[in-house]
Amino acid sequence: MKKTFFIISFVIIFGALYLAYLNFGNNFDLTYLFGTQNSTMNFNIGIYTIFVLFLGIFAGSGFVYMFLDLSNQKVNAYKRELEKTMISGQSSSSKAEVLEAKIKTLEKAFETVADERTQMELKVKQLNDEIKRLSQG
Repeated sequence: MKKTFFIISFVIIFGALYLAYLNFGNNFDLTYLFGTQNSTMNFNIGIYTIFVLFLGIFAGSGFVYMFLDLSNQKVNAYKRELEKTMISGQSSSSKAEVLEAKIKTLEKAFETVADERTQMELKVKQLNDEIKRLSQG
């Protein structure tokens, strides 16, 4: 599609330049009313054609730039939104990692407490056995 528009634009530009070349020797008169008297201006058709061609090119460039700038603004807004989403996703994964670390710490603490409780129960049982033995003996 780009190539098609590129070819069409070159055909139009070279066509306009060819028309300017063909009409370079022709002139036209423009008569206008200035105040109370008529004034006449003489224009070369070839120069006028080139002038209109360049005016069209600059106007078209400005028109395209306006749309290009608008689309760039939309793309930049979309990029910012993606970055925010990525950051929130990363913070969610960071939160999940922190929670997993806390869970592991709590599991280790629970295992330590369970082991201490088992050791305490064994000591209590040993003391009870010692008390029974001393009371019988």
